Order: sequence, then structure tokens, then C-alpha cells
Amino acid sequence: MKEISNFVNTLSKEDKESLISYLDKDNISILTSYLQDMFKCKNIVLTNNHTAAHHLALSAIDLKRGDKILCSVNSFPNVAQSIRYFDAEPIFLDVNTSDFNIDLSYLKKTLEFKKHKKLKAIILNHSAGLASCIDEIKELCDFYNIKIINDCGFSLGIEYKNKLIGENDFISSYAFNAVSKNPLFSGGFLVINDDSVYKRAELLNNNAIIENAWGKDGNLGYFYDIVDIGYEYKMSSICAALAFIKIQKYKEEIKRRRQIAKIYNDELSNLKHIHLPIDSKEHIYSRYIIKVDKNRDNFARRLKEMNINTAINYIPINFLSYYKQKYNLKITDFPNALSNYQQILSLPIRADLSDDEVYYICKCVKELDSKWV
Repeated sequence: MKEISNFVNTLSKEDKESLISYLDKDNISILTSYLQDMFKCKNIVLTNNHTAAHHLALSAIDLKRGDKILCSVNSFPNVAQSIRYFDAEPIFLDVNTSDFNIDLSYLKKTLEFKKHKKLKAIILNHSAGLASCIDEIKELCDFYNIKIINDCGFSLGIEYKNKLIGENDFISSYAFNAVSKNPLFSGGFLVINDDSVYKRAELLNNNAIIENAWGKDGNLGYFYDIVDIGYEYKMSSICAALAFIKIQKYKEEIKRRRQIAKIYNDELSNLKHIHLPIDSKEHIYSRYIIKVDKNRDNFARRLKEMNINTAINYIPINFLSYYKQKYNLKITDFPNALSNYQQILSLPIRADLSDDEVYYICKCVKELDSKWV
């Protein structure tokens, strides 16, 4: 069997031909309009990557030095990184051992203990493609007057109660390169349901430039003004074209990932050393995360020898040198995240995997499990 990777070029011949046809079009407007219809929201802001989307969202809510943002200790590092750009403080939260999302009881205790006027928002992740308990978390956040920013970076198409996350939420952040886990292009976007926050995000995303700013002389077209410290986070037209080509297939890709997950669920159930993720009809399986009850790294090494590449999603932030030293964190500070980290392993679940490749992965996992000690 050829090497099976987690990330590959999934740009098909058809996609490449489509890209040529979009080179001379207004791809930013085309993609924006598509997303407005998709999320039933007029306020869409495109960015050149997902970290930029996080940073722009925090800029739009006017985050300042010393402000505090709640986030999962099991987030991708760009979440805490974006918070630190403001010299603000991330307050890390432990996660569930089942779905890897924020532990509601831990959040309650943290809010009771760390209630503070500088506590501005929570960045709420939806790990691996299964939504967090949004209603319960929103009730808590409303009580403490903090905003929710959804982190759906790797879960495009994720729903909560039959609605796309972002349709009715304050701010939701997405990544385009996660549509097909495609390394050829990057991009992000924000779905914003607050007009004033949207206007600020749009302004800052354009270097805080106001064009034709000086009255009647503005009709000459070359006068502008700068009204804040802005950024150059705008998405390029070519990346917008790539994103538009791929995003039109997002439902097909979710359908295929669910088919792959079903094969995994059927083939790998009842193994001695392997525990499978939650099986839910709402799960879009942007990650398929198993748990290996012992010697996880050796298990991954053996799979690699069989040409199967795996991943860890993710290393807890309190394990990472900068945050560990900056906030004097210990690896035992978040016991659920620690327990998960010692066992989790993401199997390939790209939508372009063939059934033969999926069954080969299952065969190898079962073979290893039967001999594992």
C-alpha cells in the first residue's frame, strides 16, 4: 500500500480547470456572496489565513492589554497566540475526555473563581467536528456578560441544532484550507452578527483606510485617511477562487468523511486497546480521533512503518514551552487534557481516501491491536 497521509494536494484536474476560468473574475465578491447565503448573514469578512481571522476578531471587539479571554487548553496554538498579540491573558480551560470540547463544569468553576471586569470573551472550540454544548455555555456567558467567539477553524459545515454555527452567533471564525485539508492555499473568514463589530473588522482589515474621506474632493478617487492601526489581512483573488471552488463541495466532503467514519466505527469496534470517538449523526468528523490505551507513540510508529501517517490533535497548550513558562503551568494542571493527550491519535479521514485505503488502515490497526501489550 502506498503512503497514506493526513494532508495532501486534493486539487483535482477539474478544480484546476475551474480555477483558470475564475482568474479574471471578482472572486472576493463571488465568495463573499456565497458565504452570505450559506450562513444567512450579510456580515462576512475574508482574511488571508485563520490566525489572521482570530486576531481580527479580537481587534474588532477592541481587546486591550490586560484583558482576559477564556479558551480551551486543547485549542490549536493560534488561539492563544492571537490573544497574546494584544498582551492580553488567555485563561485556559480543561476539556471533556469524550468529545475534547470545553468541560462545562470546569468553565462554571472558572467563571465563579475568576469573575473579573476585564474578562471579555470565550473562544469556544468545536473539536474534531462535534459541536460544544452551546446553549448551556451561552447561558453562562450571558450571566457573566462575556461574548462567545466560535472557533470552527477545522470544522467547516459544523451544525448545532440543525443550524450552521455562525448563523445566529456573535462571531464565528473559520478556515478555508480545512475544507479539504489542502496545503496549496490558506484563508480564513469571520461570520459576524453584530453590525458595529463587523464595520470595525472591515475597517481594520483594510489598513484602517477610509477612501474618499475629504468631502467633495474625494470624487477625484485618490484621497484617503487612516483612522486607526489596521492590518493587511485581505485574501487574494486567487485564494478566493480556490476557496470558492472547494467550498461548493463541502457537503459532499462531509458525506464522504461520515462514510469513512462508519467504516472505522464498524471495523474497529470492540478492539481491546482502541477506543473510538463519539458516534453521533451531528459529527462531521473533521478529525477521527481514537484513543490507544497504552504506548500510543509506539502504536503510531508501527502504523507509520505500514505507510499510515497519523497526527495528534492537539498537544495541550500548557505543554508548550512559551505558555508553560509565561504562566508557570504544569502538565498536570488540566487532568482531562493530560489524560487525552497520553492516548489520542488521529487516523487519516481525508475525503479523497478510497475504501481500499480505509480498509487497509483498519486491517493494520486491528492487526496491531491483537498483538499489543
